[in-house]
Amino acid sequence: MMSNRKARSACAIFMLLVGVSLGHAQSNSPLRLERTISLPGVKGRIVYLAFDAASQRLFVATLGNNTVEVIDVKSGTKVRTISGLAEPQGVIYEPEKKRLWIANRSDGTVRIFDAPKYQPLGRSS
Repeated sequence: MMSNRKARSACAIFMLLVGVSLGHAQSNSPLRLERTISLPGVKGRIVYLAFDAASQRLFVATLGNNTVEVIDVKSGTKVRTISGLAEPQGVIYEPEKKRLWIANRSDGTVRIFDAPKYQPLGRSS
């Protein structure tokens, strides 16, 4: 189990990243449904999303599958599954460095991926 200090540190880092991400995501236009994209085989809750506007990829944290699904929004298809996660509870895309940050509930880590290559770069606990 994660200590309170580690949990507070991980939460603070995550909230900072959320704030940075939200600052980039603000827009004056209303939301509207563009399309529905099926994710067969995905079980459990889907609550956390991140979007890479440049490549039109949507990162979907699937809690029950322990994966992050990568969706090409333009074509409406799943292009990749990042597996081996531990109850992903949050996902942030950092466009400047093309990094994907994934917070994991079960092991208390934040895992960092090279977003274009989907390769792990490191983790913090």
